[in-house]
Amino acid sequence: MLIQQIIHERLLINDFPYIINGLGGMSKYNFIKIYLGSRFRYNDENGVLFAEARKEQIAIKFINVQGEIIDKLEISN
Repeated sequence: MLIQQIIHERLLINDFPYIINGLGGMSKYNFIKIYLGSRFRYNDENGVLFAEARKEQIAIKFINVQGEIIDKLEISN
């Protein structure tokens, strides 16, 4: 049986960032496994993931339904 995790998580694997976002409105779940490289985990409230890409930078942030910035990542070249 497949267990779907509704969470927000940011990982860093081999110096490359990965973002898992599933807090768009379904039921939330606990973290079943903490992966090596996990830098940030959140599952308190639903929210939205914003990404803004420019030539010199990408900015990603997760904002919960209360309007709070919960997580953010900026990468510049």
